[in-house]
Amino acid sequence: MLTQAKAMFLYEVDNTLLDNARFATDLTARLDDDFGIGGPDLGKALATRTAAGIGSSNELELRHDASTNTLIRRYHRLRSPGA
Repeated sequence: MLTQAKAMFLYEVDNTLLDNARFATDLTARLDDDFGIGGPDLGKALATRTAAGIGSSNELELRHDASTNTLIRRYHRLRSPGA
């Protein structure tokens, strides 16, 4: 049985389907509501610290929480020759 397909056509005047500034503002507000205003900065700081731990083979430099340290150690074990 054939069904009728529905199509939607979007027409625009100025070559932008979205107001990018408004979209960015709305997205930032939503992320701030969900994760807090300092969320992006905290994420960058944690990623930087974690990357330093991944790049270092010195066990004494692992100063993260227990689960992050365990994951970094597992990563090192899997990446070491002969693993």
